[in-house]
Amino acid sequence: FREIERDQDALQIKDLKINGHDLITLGLKPGPEIGQILNSLLESVLDNPDLNERESLLRLAREMIRSGKE
Repeated sequence: FREIERDQDALQIKDLKINGHDLITLGLKPGPEIGQILNSLLESVLDNPDLNERESLLRLAREMIRSGKE
């Protein structure tokens, strides 16, 4: 836990380096899809904390939007 805290790894959606406003700028409309994508991004970051960088998350979000996968 101390290592996670020290490294400031994401444990919640609010800890991600992007938010719903960023997804709206990618073309999504406000709604449940934004939450679904943020949850998927959080799962990815929990598996690989190095992904919690703005550009990495935006790239992953674009891929999810293109593929229709949440």
